[in-house]
Amino acid sequence: MEELKQYLSGVAIGVRFRNNYSIEDYLGSIADVLLFSKNNGLLNYVTFPYQSKSIDSTQLSLHNQSTGDNLTINMNNIVLDLNFSEKIPKEKSSDVIDEYFKALTQKIYKIVNIQDIQRVGLVYKYIINDEPSVKSIKKYFSEMTFDDASTVTLNFSKKIILSDSKLKKDHNDYENVICTLSIAHDKKNEYFFQVDYQHIYDPRLDSVIDIPYKDFVDKAAYYNTDTISKWIKKYE
Repeated sequence: MEELKQYLSGVAIGVRFRNNYSIEDYLGSIADVLLFSKNNGLLNYVTFPYQSKSIDSTQLSLHNQSTGDNLTINMNNIVLDLNFSEKIPKEKSSDVIDEYFKALTQKIYKIVNIQDIQRVGLVYKYIINDEPSVKSIKKYFSEMTFDDASTVTLNFSKKIILSDSKLKKDHNDYENVICTLSIAHDKKNEYFFQVDYQHIYDPRLDSVIDIPYKDFVDKAAYYNTDTISKWIKKYE
């Protein structure tokens, strides 16, 4: 099997915070600065040509109907969900992630200070079409379920206690890894796998500018290329 990153099909990134009821007053300004700022990178009006507000005007969705890419902003979440394509290939994954956090901590922060950060998460999505790996997964799943099951999905998670939480009083941060493996009967030569790497802040961070996102992204990326990659290769 090739390196796991060769099968990367998309990423999703999200930050969750306490309810910020004033954010709806700034949704238009946020959309403008994200889509039309000078020197914009990948997250712009070309990637997201459509905009919509929820019925109660508390949520903004920037989306692309042809690719399924979506950026959602509401009173307690800012979530980017992007699938790689010819316009934004998987080789640009690091750029997309970096641009999301810069938009959050620089562009959006200048408009509204989002406070009490509860969680940050980074999801790597893979479509794996390596023949030995697919064959092995199908064998395991058929033994556990039915040969003709239309879809089979397996979820498993792990909680990681951080060293700072052990050493610092009243510091209870931890990380979650949630993996989802799914295979469909009508897609005989591939399976879907995603790794959702999360950091939970306890106590909460004061502001989005306090998120040490570079360290977090490095840890999430290493977990995928090391731990997850070794696990898949072991059972392929």
